[in-house]
Amino acid sequence: MRLTKINYILLLGLIALPLIVVLAASEKSHRPDPVIVPARTALYVTLDQALSSDKNKPGDRFEATTSKGIVIDNKTVIPQGAQIEGVIVDARHSGKLTGRARLRLVPKTVAVDGITYQIRSTLAEGPLGDGTTVAALPAEQDISLPAETALTFWLGEPLTINERGQGPR
Repeated sequence: MRLTKINYILLLGLIALPLIVVLAASEKSHRPDPVIVPARTALYVTLDQALSSDKNKPGDRFEATTSKGIVIDNKTVIPQGAQIEGVIVDARHSGKLTGRARLRLVPKTVAVDGITYQIRSTLAEGPLGDGTTVAALPAEQDISLPAETALTFWLGEPLTINERGQGPR
């Protein structure tokens, strides 16, 4: 019996299909499960630029870098040096008529292995209900946070970090 091209293609397909299914199942079984970083986990960062209550305004963006990694079950899920981006939600300079200076910072994202994750967090000095924080100084002093200022935020909600290349869920 003589095999035609179509018969060869069908035969090859019948041999290759089970092999492809086995390889795909094997690949999927080796993927680690996503890791959940619990709410209230400390996120230690250093500012990448200076911020101040007399120069910045609400809506200004800021960048920071994690100064300490977050380890869950012996796995570093957010490494030291991960990029944080945030926004200033309130900035008031000090004055006799305007009162005390205020500066509210809210981190919005963290980048891990090239994937950007949305975060909701609070800052060390005293969380408010909306996940922001007020830093306040005595009257007639503006708030100045130089570059490399160490800040601590806490995650306000759990954060799911996925395997490298899978993207946020």
